[in-house]
Amino acid sequence: MKKLSLSQKMVLAIVLGSLLGITTEMRIAPYLAPLGKIFINLLKMVIVPLVISSITLGVAQIADLKQFGRLGTKVALFYFVGTIISACVAVAAGLIIQPGAGFVAAAAGKVKAAAPPPMADVIVAFVPSNIVQAMANMDMNALIFFSIMLGISLILIGDAKEPVVEVLKSLNEAMIKMTGICIQFAPIGVFALMANTTGKYGLTILKPLAKFFFTEYLAMAIVMFGLYGFIAHFIAKVNFIEYLRRIKDVMIMAVSTVSSAATLPLELEVATSKLGIPKHLAGFSLPLGATMNQHGAAINITICVLFSAQAFGLELGAGQILTIAFLAIIMSTGTSGVPSAGSVFTLMILDKFGLPSEAFAMILSVYVLVDMGSTLLNIVGDLICVNAVAESEGIQMREVWDNPVPAPDSSTSGGV
Repeated sequence: MKKLSLSQKMVLAIVLGSLLGITTEMRIAPYLAPLGKIFINLLKMVIVPLVISSITLGVAQIADLKQFGRLGTKVALFYFVGTIISACVAVAAGLIIQPGAGFVAAAAGKVKAAAPPPMADVIVAFVPSNIVQAMANMDMNALIFFSIMLGISLILIGDAKEPVVEVLKSLNEAMIKMTGICIQFAPIGVFALMANTTGKYGLTILKPLAKFFFTEYLAMAIVMFGLYGFIAHFIAKVNFIEYLRRIKDVMIMAVSTVSSAATLPLELEVATSKLGIPKHLAGFSLPLGATMNQHGAAINITICVLFSAQAFGLELGAGQILTIAFLAIIMSTGTSGVPSAGSVFTLMILDKFGLPSEAFAMILSVYVLVDMGSTLLNIVGDLICVNAVAESEGIQMREVWDNPVPAPDSSTSGGV
């Protein structure tokens, strides 16, 4: 008998947990609640070291782009600006559609929002007076500021940074591995969380979840056909529909593996054989994109938090919405290589706003399906941005675009 994948186990856990919660209501679910709490605590346990190591390492290694000169700067700029635009699209979609509005918990006033602090206090709070206290309180604004400052400081000390960078690399790899271990317990945690959530709210969660799913994919479609279509037509000078046809094997692999890293070998092959991207540009830009270009994660994290706030009656002011978008932009760059990273970083922001575990359970119930679209968006964004840079530099190989070489079958390239 074929072994079930983690995604299949999670879907099964969602179905069984929901059925148990609906049929038994609150007779059994409270006894399972501690399992869900343990799973959430496991994820919270890795958040602080994961954030500090990911962001610090990312900043400290920015200096490496200098060796690529103008090309590296252009690629990084395309990726980062795209992340900002993606987060803005997600905010607009979340506020216009209001996927969590009307949920029974919101009507009951489940979460009480504190009065928003003055802007001066918000700015001051970004600078921690005690970094240990900031870690203990999981103060994300302060931790991000500290991590960026530490990364910049490492750049400024030149070669002396290398021992620290190596330690950070090891720590980051260890935290990614630990996150992977924690995620292996997801089916148990999701089963318990869904049983508890559906036991409390019954089938009333279906409508907001459907709206959440629709909002996520609408935002992704806007970025895909709006932003990427614009880049393809006006900068890369290619027909976007034809472009998508040529990279269909890469897109299929992205959806089936839900992994940018697993898709990278086929992505590199298609970039040079079908899209006319020079090998030297594809060779450094696409691996960089797998790390830095996380447009899907920026959308995912933003809408997840807005949905949760709406579903549980938390009224957000303009400053809080900007904070959510800012955190999504920064944290999305740390999602590469981290299993189900979007859900981990979403949990962090939910905790910051005092939202209950039920919000996280609802998100997890459809997260696997949303993550497929997120990975697909990231991959298409990687390729179209690099194509745009190649065209702007006059190094796009038009003879390859006009006469593409058949790429190897996706089943034989890459792997999970």
